[in-house]
Amino acid sequence: MQGRRRACRAGRPTLRAPLKGITGFRLEALADGSFADNGPGRASNGNFVLNELTVDASPVASIPTLDTWAMALTALLLAGVGIRGLSLRRS
Repeated sequence: MQGRRRACRAGRPTLRAPLKGITGFRLEALADGSFADNGPGRASNGNFVLNELTVDASPVASIPTLDTWAMALTALLLAGVGIRGLSLRRS
């Protein structure tokens, strides 16, 4: 990064992780030789400030099983919806 420092720079990374029971987060700031005192920040002493870290977590939707699909298709067929070329096979 070059040029004038801004008062605030915000980012919004999004992660998907198949993990359970997360109890903490670790932020690692890497040195950068192009910044003052090898960075990682752009301040005159190489520091940066993190004012806020917000984490939103939600469960990842599970992949429907063949039984779930079969129940849904049965409901459609009972409702009179025709489905052509459909084949349900267990692997």
